[in-house]
Amino acid sequence: MTNSDIELSLNNWIFQEDKNFGYNLFWPYAEKINPREDSIDVYVVLNKDKEKQYIGTFITVRKIRSLLRKFKKTGEFAGGSYVHFPKEEMIVRTINHESIERTLENLIKEGMLEELFIVSTANIPYD
Repeated sequence: MTNSDIELSLNNWIFQEDKNFGYNLFWPYAEKINPREDSIDVYVVLNKDKEKQYIGTFITVRKIRSLLRKFKKTGEFAGGSYVHFPKEEMIVRTINHESIERTLENLIKEGMLEELFIVSTANIPYD
């Protein structure tokens, strides 16, 4: 079984000794997340500064296609000709721990986390 096959741990902080960050997949809905067709808010803390939480949204390609179909019907965004996202949207193929961790590791390594994610005012408590 690969990391991508493991069920998502939602609404819990995940810290690993070999990572310099922790994250929380925030899912406030009763229905189960569809990792290939949904979007999810991800709270992130850097181990060097646990006082500051960042938030970004991971959205799948299928979710974007679904939105374009919806907008074509509703007439929004020029009849589904385009869709606009805020800067903190990360487009991924699927929502799983592996893709989230790889994305976060790369954003931190490249110094882009603080540029692309926004500082959260929610400050979700640590378990």
